[in-house]
Amino acid sequence: MPEEQEQEERERREAAIAQTKPGGSFNDVTEHYRTVLGVPDKPVDLNSMPKPLRLFGYFFLGAFVVFAIILVVSVIVQQWG
Repeated sequence: MPEEQEQEERERREAAIAQTKPGGSFNDVTEHYRTVLGVPDKPVDLNSMPKPLRLFGYFFLGAFVVFAIILVVSVIVQQWG
């Protein structure tokens, strides 16, 4: 019997989510964040950005990774040395 109640509750939640607004928000708070505060509702597609901006993003991400690796290696060397 509890399994049937859980199934009914799950179906009710899924039906409520299916009746949401087109943006996919399921309550007023997320709708507020999405529309008023400008929180994006989908991830950024880097391939659709201009080439200079993409290159800057790749450079920034690459530099972050390189400096993180240098930090880890320097901490390890200090512990051994």
